Amino acid sequence: MTPRVWWQPEHHRHFVELCVEHKAHLPRMQHILKPFQQSTGTRFTILQLKDHWNTMLKNWKIWSRLVQCSDMKWDPQTKTFGASDQDWTNYLQVNPEAKPYRWKWPPLFLEKLEIIFKAVNVDDDEGTSGSRKRKRSCEHRDKENDTGDEATLSASNIWPRRCVWSSSSHDLFVELCFQESSKGNRPTRGNKYYPKETWDMMAETINQETGSSYTQAQLKSRWVVTKEEWRLWCNAVGNPIMKWDDNTCKFGATHEDWENFLKVNRKAAKFRWRNIPHAVKLATIFRHIQPGNAQPRTYRRTVIDHHSEAPQLHEPAPSSAVYINEPVTEGSDHAS
Repeated sequence: MTPRVWWQPEHHRHFVELCVEHKAHLPRMQHILKPFQQSTGTRFTILQLKDHWNTMLKNWKIWSRLVQCSDMKWDPQTKTFGASDQDWTNYLQVNPEAKPYRWKWPPLFLEKLEIIFKAVNVDDDEGTSGSRKRKRSCEHRDKENDTGDEATLSASNIWPRRCVWSSSSHDLFVELCFQESSKGNRPTRGNKYYPKETWDMMAETINQETGSSYTQAQLKSRWVVTKEEWRLWCNAVGNPIMKWDDNTCKFGATHEDWENFLKVNRKAAKFRWRNIPHAVKLATIFRHIQPGNAQPRTYRRTVIDHHSEAPQLHEPAPSSAVYINEPVTEGSDHAS
């Protein structure tokens, strides 16, 4: 195992400059090692230089995918992103490794990195056997999911292929679902999804409007995500501890109320600072999920972990007993 070393910014600058100068010999480090040691006065080994090269390459691919995404609206002239906060949120949900670039961009020595990695294929994840297996696996799932089968999505194919939903694409998706619901075309309990013809129509409309290439399987995945988001929202709105006001459309919960609520409903943290978009339309689309009956999809084991000292919560609760954190009269520490 290569010993870890501390790379000072000055060390990184010398390394990048030498990579530009000796580009023809990369990624071999034989021609760089001695000049690097002389210019920095360090004793880095050739393996440590190779490790730093691999880190640079990995970060460059992450950066390149980010700026190539049209939803992020990268402007090479001003070197700024035009993406909204929602666009960033959507992108980072699928590409969490790009989080460092949310506030700090572009990378240091961008022009020189462009020279060094000019011929790099950003879609090749380091060329490892593991990444090739993942790629083949995704391609295999795409072929299976494009057949139009209405089988329930499992955890392994909930994201058949990495994709980013911009705010405009999501807005259009919700609007199309709302139109179908208004016409009475709703998924039933026995059939959890729309008919194949409906999905085909939605995919064609969204792709034409946005210039994307969403598949039927990706639309089904978006349906699942949107449904669970609505379920979380209804659970928060319907919980008395959160003190939702229909007139102001705001929560009246205190900081302590939020902390207690999020101990059991961690995924609802996003609603602490912003309301769910398209609430009126989502209420029509998912009319069977309403405040007061939106039991969150929580594993029994998770409930036990969070309430190890509350034996009465170990047994599955009825659908009416949704609010595990529901307060009672003042002065009581636990829900009855």
